[in-house]
Amino acid sequence: MNNLLIHKAHIKEEKAVGEDGVFMSEGYAVFDLLYDKEFQDAWDKLYENCAWATVFQKRTFVTSWYQIYSKIYLPLIIYRVGGGRLTGILTLTKSTRGLITGAGAAQAEYQVWLTSSDDGGGFIKQALSLIRKRYPKDRVQLKYIPGKAYVAWAKTDSYWSKRCFLRAFRQPLILADEEKLLAELRKKNRREKINRLKRLGELEFKRIKDCSEFTSIFDELALQFDFRKEAMFNRSFFRDDSYRKDFLVSLFKNNLLHVTVLKVNGEVIASNVGAVGKGSVHLQGINSHAPSYARYSPGILHFLMLGRLLSEEGILVFDLTPGADAYKDALATDYAEAYQIDVVSRAEKLEMISALTLVGKAKATALRLGVKPEKIKGLKYDYLLFKERLEGFKKLGLGTVLSNGYRLFKGGLKEQVYLLDETMCANSAGSAEVIKCCSLNDLLAYAPASQDTTRWDFLKEAMRKLENGEQSYTWCREGRLIACAWYNVSKEANMNTPLLKMTHWQSESKDDFMIFGSSMLATLKCNQLYISIDKNNILRKVENFPLLRSKGIYQ
Repeated sequence: MNNLLIHKAHIKEEKAVGEDGVFMSEGYAVFDLLYDKEFQDAWDKLYENCAWATVFQKRTFVTSWYQIYSKIYLPLIIYRVGGGRLTGILTLTKSTRGLITGAGAAQAEYQVWLTSSDDGGGFIKQALSLIRKRYPKDRVQLKYIPGKAYVAWAKTDSYWSKRCFLRAFRQPLILADEEKLLAELRKKNRREKINRLKRLGELEFKRIKDCSEFTSIFDELALQFDFRKEAMFNRSFFRDDSYRKDFLVSLFKNNLLHVTVLKVNGEVIASNVGAVGKGSVHLQGINSHAPSYARYSPGILHFLMLGRLLSEEGILVFDLTPGADAYKDALATDYAEAYQIDVVSRAEKLEMISALTLVGKAKATALRLGVKPEKIKGLKYDYLLFKERLEGFKKLGLGTVLSNGYRLFKGGLKEQVYLLDETMCANSAGSAEVIKCCSLNDLLAYAPASQDTTRWDFLKEAMRKLENGEQSYTWCREGRLIACAWYNVSKEANMNTPLLKMTHWQSESKDDFMIFGSSMLATLKCNQLYISIDKNNILRKVENFPLLRSKGIYQ
């Protein structure tokens, strides 16, 4: 071990520095360490013996992440040697934005150093000193740190207390108690939902252990996950990160993922892909559900079934991870504490304290006024959504906004309903193959033109409609969403002529409209249908199509 460290610590390309047996490797030099058998064995032993280690510090997790993400993140490893053995390690990464975090970045739910014993914060302080000397202008953030790790030094040390901003977070847990979880599943409302799902077909809860089976369903799980995240938070994880799938598949191959699905007639309606290790499964990776089944609460049912399975498998903890999500508190049977440390300048720490104090006072005032926590969280996203709409107005220009007036924002013209029948569409090339029902992929292909609804608004409304039982009918061409119309099955089931509500149309072609109409007639197996339109930008595109017979407001 000593020969290895002396050799690695001083090669020029590594730009390594060291003091008192603490060394730093970065860039390509990190991979020399990762592939050294002696270092691997020492790391594995340190991981197993560290009381606060999580799967996110396991060598195979870190190695997989470094291998896949090294093109866009700089790998950093700081390690300590004493008495000829590895006694401390901290795996980090540096983004192009200059933020230094634990290896794995946001995909490592817990970011913490490992030591062979509780050294009162000695190793982490040495490691941070090296980082600040090497990258004095960059911010270091460790989010989250398990509660068992010693963090008091960040408040008591005369030097670091001025430069570390330490925060505590509640960590909701489901403890493995099969009887309690079974009792939850037997509650009347959950039992009724399970029975309703069984009436739809074969209901199956299953753990996926075969890699080929995992990869065969991966894209569907990622699609459900991304759709919900984009609709709720305007964030895409898999569509914006081409490395994410390869990373999770690599973790699966290394037995670091616990994957379960809930299916009806072979269709995945809920899933969880969580990191597993040290007696816990963590809610980090993918958790999804099909929005069309939302009224059955498949996500909650799946979590409870998963908790029961973990109990059977001897896994003691299902870690719901820190975060102010109402469903986590509803499911949690216990809580732990986790921390976040930001290493910043003195001035930045004062700014962070001031900002957090203001936010805390605002939340306390809102709670006193009876505003629920989830509503407070929702206000943040309402503000962000307003900003996105405002950006849309800026692109239109002041003249266009004023000429269209307030109705442009509200979708203002009086609703028009058009009748399409087989005769009118007889010469079009439409077919049922053109149309897809409830396709999340198609909905995510929405790309607004200048006066269209913002992408966030469109997806937010689409998710709401799907969760309320409405069906989307979409037409995509060359990866672009051309048409989207909605059919309210429960509301229109008894009507002789189906009524579709069109919320998106992106073509100036009358022939395209006829193709869509003909395809819908074939899809719904009917002779005629109504299409309702109440959006200005769509009405302007179709109002001069001579083959459409306006029927006024549909009664």
